[in-house]
Amino acid sequence: MPKFKYRVRELSGDETEGEIKELEQKIESKEAFEIKAKYSREKNETEIKVKKNGEEETKQTLSGLVIVKLTTKSGVLGFEY
Repeated sequence: MPKFKYRVRELSGDETEGEIKELEQKIESKEAFEIKAKYSREKNETEIKVKKNGEEETKQTLSGLVIVKLTTKSGVLGFEY
């Protein structure tokens, strides 16, 4: 069974209005991949960095708040957003 870490951290927000100003997500599977996502309300975009084992890190910026999801298929960990 693969070992993995999943962390979501709200860096700042407004509790009275229920708004997220910044959000950081990180999923790491030691055998397969590492993915980091950081949302900024000021820019209204999420920067996503993906590093798969043996490959260069890729980076993309998407509009709005993007939530990274951990997936499994036939026992293999993956992700989507």
